[in-house]
Amino acid sequence: EMTFQTGGFEAESGQATGGIVNLVTKSGGNEFSGSVDIRYRDENMTENGDHFDRDEQDSLYQSLSGTLGGPILRDKLWFFVSLEKTDKSKFTRRYESWEDAVDDDYTDGSTNYTGEYASAKLTWQPSPSHSIFGNYMIDPIDIPDLYAYIGYNDRTQSADNLREQGGNAFIAEWTGVMSDSVFLTFKYNKKEAPLNNIPNTIDTNYYTWANGGLYFGGSTSEYYTNRNHDIYAGTFTKFLDTASGSHELK
Repeated sequence: EMTFQTGGFEAESGQATGGIVNLVTKSGGNEFSGSVDIRYRDENMTENGDHFDRDEQDSLYQSLSGTLGGPILRDKLWFFVSLEKTDKSKFTRRYESWEDAVDDDYTDGSTNYTGEYASAKLTWQPSPSHSIFGNYMIDPIDIPDLYAYIGYNDRTQSADNLREQGGNAFIAEWTGVMSDSVFLTFKYNKKEAPLNNIPNTIDTNYYTWANGGLYFGGSTSEYYTNRNHDIYAGTFTKFLDTASGSHELK
């Protein structure tokens, strides 16, 4: 379940001004169920005509995904897991030397990225009024020859980078119905999301030929970042029925 909200934010959203995306992932139930999804596309599946240049399209895309959910203890504890592996190849075109740049002679090739997406979720309902869930997710992606992949043709392979991105996240939430008018939730979220550009050639020296805008030698960039955060959130909700109508206090 996914919802988008652009106005009229609830109290627990704080000082949101742009928009809020709320995502609720699947949970297991009292019956075992699952799915398998296989996708494949190559260059022969892309039209080559007035509006499409087949060489400019992704030359290969394939993914395999599956899900499984069910009970560990019926009516008490359930699990749900999902996994997807993706391999996407892309047509590239770039200069391999300054002589090629002078002659405007491109070298055709391809590059690809591989990604993994996995999620594991446990949901526990110790009583009809209380429920707890924990969800762990990973989504690492490696993109070799990053600049070639995103369409730059002015960097030789030695001056390109390996991009490492994605990471992992853990979410835990407790929900309690304390009475017919009081509702409590507590949530914890931890996320680790590195974003690294690793040079193909470990050398801080690089060279550029101004007339052709060609970079060769070492890479033009190198950085390593950790985009980590922790979130602690709690919500108290009380419903009031008064002579002036129904109210909700958060």
